[in-house]
Amino acid sequence: MRWKDFPATNPPNSGESEGIDLYPTYLSSAGRKTFSGDCKLVEKDAGVNGPVSRAILLNGSSELRHHRNLNQAYRAILKSGFYKENVRVISSHKPTPEDEFECLDADIYTLADALLSLKEVSSNEDRLFFYYTGHGSVRQSYDGSITDYAFCFGNNTVSCCGLGDYIRNINLKWGLLVFNQCYSGGFAKELGKDNLVAVSASRDNEMAYGSIFSDAFFDRWQKAHVDSHKDRHLSLSELYDYTFLSVVYTMEDLEYIHDKSLSQRPWIYSEMDTSKLYVI
Repeated sequence: MRWKDFPATNPPNSGESEGIDLYPTYLSSAGRKTFSGDCKLVEKDAGVNGPVSRAILLNGSSELRHHRNLNQAYRAILKSGFYKENVRVISSHKPTPEDEFECLDADIYTLADALLSLKEVSSNEDRLFFYYTGHGSVRQSYDGSITDYAFCFGNNTVSCCGLGDYIRNINLKWGLLVFNQCYSGGFAKELGKDNLVAVSASRDNEMAYGSIFSDAFFDRWQKAHVDSHKDRHLSLSELYDYTFLSVVYTMEDLEYIHDKSLSQRPWIYSEMDTSKLYVI
């Protein structure tokens, strides 16, 4: 099913990797794009002609833990108000009895079709949630310099630059892109611009271990009633702050990480004020 067949229903910010310890540096207020008032990932009372929230959830690994991450993401966005018919799930793992969704097999053409179909139907008031879980890599030139980042998907890899070309051509009010793979910070740095916010499980030079990022990020999302402001809403900055600390502290306690010099620190890149962007 293509997007056009679906019914029309209804952060700490960026900085350079050098010199950063815990959080990326905020852009100056003058450099941020802002909306008039708060902006939610889903406008639940938008009506038939209101903005539509759509999602693409991808698993590029045959490992069960990554397929499990899809279920976490799926439950979280449904809690936010996404309609099931507006969520596309594509996975490299075979379906399991625990799945709450139907998914397509991971294939580069299936992904391209999903993104192109989304471009056909989206308007400049719509929202997008994009999530990838799997394995990442760094592309280097002969002299060892980094030329691009990529993630595995089926029998292929998807480059950061290539994915960006597709997503930037989609009409949106704003989109949240989440990457859960090694070196995922490279995707965040490149794609978290303009009206796109990008969150990564690790920095651009770090591995991502187990499912500790996904566990923290989506557990917090689904338990939004414990938001720090006690307003029954969860901003992207609140979600990121919790996830960051949870991942860092979990890494310190993992017994199988024998080299304590290794680190995994989530990253967020945005030119918008993430305290005014709400996931629920």
